[in-house]
Amino acid sequence: MHGMAFYKGQPLIIGGVKEPDAATDGNPPPEEELSRVISAYDPDTNTWTEKIKALPTRLASFACALNGDDLYIVGGLTPAGFSDCVYRVDLEAKKSKQVYIKKFTEDYPDFKAVEQFIASTCSLTEDKKHILCFGGSTYESETNATFAVDLTKFKELEEDITKNLVM
Repeated sequence: MHGMAFYKGQPLIIGGVKEPDAATDGNPPPEEELSRVISAYDPDTNTWTEKIKALPTRLASFACALNGDDLYIVGGLTPAGFSDCVYRVDLEAKKSKQVYIKKFTEDYPDFKAVEQFIASTCSLTEDKKHILCFGGSTYESETNATFAVDLTKFKELEEDITKNLVM
């Protein structure tokens, strides 16, 4: 229920549920069960260190993709329920931005997306201009929807939500 990406040669583990059984009752897990941490593994020393101690929100069951220093997080589960945001975390500058998924559908009608969901998977395109997202679910239903996050439009719409991103 966590995310993973490789950054500067190190695997990162992003967010997740601390106790796997915490989200099995059909409700969001308690806030304290969701992680806000990004940890990096150093294979040379066989150790984990916290790269960022506070993500924009506590998150699990999201999809993520890395583009240079920018980590994009799509959908997911928060203490309040399903996320309706795409987050961009700048791992180098320690800044965080967000765009509400609904904003894409209002301003760009060709962007088709489920507004709140647990994202299944996503990937950066070769030209690094889009993140393609595939599938997902809510507690009630699953979707096989496919949609793209246009990274140039994301930067036009994003809001700064930097909060204590400690590295």
